[in-house]
Amino acid sequence: MLKEEEITFNMLRIQELSHLHYNLVNLTLKINELFGITTIVAMVVWFGYAIDTMYLSVYFTFHKMTDDTFILYTFYIVYLLFHFSWLFIMVAMFSRTREKANETATYIHNIWNKYALNEEVDRRVRHLQLISVRLLNTKLNFTAKDFFNLDWTFFHTMVAAITTYLVILIQFNI
Repeated sequence: MLKEEEITFNMLRIQELSHLHYNLVNLTLKINELFGITTIVAMVVWFGYAIDTMYLSVYFTFHKMTDDTFILYTFYIVYLLFHFSWLFIMVAMFSRTREKANETATYIHNIWNKYALNEEVDRRVRHLQLISVRLLNTKLNFTAKDFFNLDWTFFHTMVAAITTYLVILIQFNI
């Protein structure tokens, strides 16, 4: 009888956790929605600063430098490193949060698999499977007003776009 009570207690706890997970995802998405425009503006400004800084760094690299331009060149390199580290840290935080939040469904599904392998499937365990499926369909995903996802693919896209613009600027101006 103790095992039966333990299973019931664990199932109730898992259901509570699934409700908490669902509420956390909804709250996170609402917060993300509030900062959507701010994120888009920050990305546009960051993109402009990164292109300007990289272009000026390349320009100073290929032209004769005086002491003043060397100081300016050093400033631009440090500024560029700041911009890329900011983007890297921001995308890393969004990606890590998304991955950790979406692992919950995997954990619950693994518990269900344990019961299924031991052939202890009853209505509570089937309910556990339902909870797992619900969590798999309630994935956390950070976006900027649904224009783009804030994950590593976004980081790669930004680096590729900056490289493309930099090549175009160098071809037309140097």
